[in-house]
Amino acid sequence: MSSRRALSVLGLPAPVVTKLLDSDFIYDDDVRGLKPVELSLASGLTLKESAEVVRMSTVSSAEQPVSVLQIIEDECDVSHIVTFCKSLDDLLGGGIPLCAITEISGTPGIGKTQLCLQACVSVQLPSSVGGVGGEAVFIDTEGSFTVGRLKDMATSAVHHVQTIGSDCADLSGFTVESILKGIHYFRIVVPLDSRTHPTSNKV
Repeated sequence: MSSRRALSVLGLPAPVVTKLLDSDFIYDDDVRGLKPVELSLASGLTLKESAEVVRMSTVSSAEQPVSVLQIIEDECDVSHIVTFCKSLDDLLGGGIPLCAITEISGTPGIGKTQLCLQACVSVQLPSSVGGVGGEAVFIDTEGSFTVGRLKDMATSAVHHVQTIGSDCADLSGFTVESILKGIHYFRIVVPLDSRTHPTSNKV
């Protein structure tokens, strides 16, 4: 959620808030970083009042109450990574949400790795066509990463973007090469001698 807070919700006296608003100080980040004397000169507050405003503006937002409406609005503002599967995107509220952990589970062969590979490509879609223009990190613990399949997905994504956004000037940088470059791969290998072996039974 956004850390920007209106000065009117910081618990300051009403006359202080009025002077701040009249001086165009609306949010906590409008006064954060100012010295009390600077705020006093700009707003007409006393030095003591200004010092309290500066102090309250630096208090962690976690200590301030947040309305449920604000929570809902912030959740609606979260961007999503499209999966190109309409039913799944609809189920997830627009795709895989950013700023959250999404766990994908299922039996072997159901398509979990396929979906992760697709997300690595989709997260790089340009903002001009509704994407987030990000990059991806793929941590492989079982050796299921398939470069050939990923390249096919990247090729399809580039073709799709060129089809729906051919008039956008900034699509020239969205290429198969740029997509592959934007995926950072880590292979995690557990040494054999560190694995737990079943205890053998001796007769």
